[in-house]
Amino acid sequence: MTVRNAVVGRAHVAQQDSIDAVLDQFLRSGKLAQNSVRTPIAESWIHRQFKKTTGLTPHQFIVQRRIEQAKVLLAQSNLPIIDVAVRVGFVDARHLHRVNARP
Repeated sequence: MTVRNAVVGRAHVAQQDSIDAVLDQFLRSGKLAQNSVRTPIAESWIHRQFKKTTGLTPHQFIVQRRIEQAKVLLAQSNLPIIDVAVRVGFVDARHLHRVNARP
């Protein structure tokens, strides 16, 4: 491995760690928090890289994950739909239904 590759590799790892930290924060709060990132990276860059990697914007990814979690909870529990919707991050059951009905 050349010195350049080692440096680029470390930079990539640092960027990936930063993206992971931001994604973790985003999954918990639904908001990107630049100050929680160990390496300063522009939020627009994070959005572009996220979409490039996943094919979805961070918001689309979060909504998709929430819908998946809601489906699991509805199938595996006796919770009312309103409780499931709120538990996975939607405002109410109507919001869950509206977002899930989108093509």
